[in-house]
Amino acid sequence: LSLHCTLVLRQASSYPSVLAGKRANQLGHPVVLDPVGVGGSSFRRRELPKLLDHVHPAVVRCNQEEAAVLCSFHSEQETHFSHGGVESSLHMDAQDLTQLARTAARLYNCTFFITGKTDVVSDGEQTILLSGGDPRLCRITGGGCMLSALCALFCCSEASAFEAASTAGQLWKEISEEAGRHTDQNSGGIGQFHMSLMDMTEQKIFFSARL
Repeated sequence: LSLHCTLVLRQASSYPSVLAGKRANQLGHPVVLDPVGVGGSSFRRRELPKLLDHVHPAVVRCNQEEAAVLCSFHSEQETHFSHGGVESSLHMDAQDLTQLARTAARLYNCTFFITGKTDVVSDGEQTILLSGGDPRLCRITGGGCMLSALCALFCCSEASAFEAASTAGQLWKEISEEAGRHTDQNSGGIGQFHMSLMDMTEQKIFFSARL
């Protein structure tokens, strides 16, 4: 089950997502939470803690600012970045990013997958940095959602949440690089890159699974 806060935003409260997440937890199904723009409104900042009080995610897949906002829920001090939207205004170096991921993972007792120019995955003990990928990912809509879906897919295997998120992250970078090469070879624009991402994802996952 993959939970996205955009679902929460379209409801009167977080109640439907809480019900879905609690049921997934009861059944032993992994929950992947994508706290989209959690600092972007008072509604999201109010409802996300309620969701996390009742639902335990296996993986939280977010950007740097969203991770920082989630950490701020455990602090009495309001942070300067707790009012951001979907795009992160933070651009941390590797050391600070690693520390943020470890702190967040320990606070929420789950795996955090924080994306940016360099991605980081941490379960509080193990931490890995992922580099590479095509820079055009930041110019399309839905790339983060696709990555969250990949995390949910791999979480349904026998791998740990950390292994699942790490595998999904590395695969997503490979997919974006191949989509970028295909787009460049055909002198395509950002629209073709977006479509190539879907095509390459299908080839990597579904066609490979049939072999």
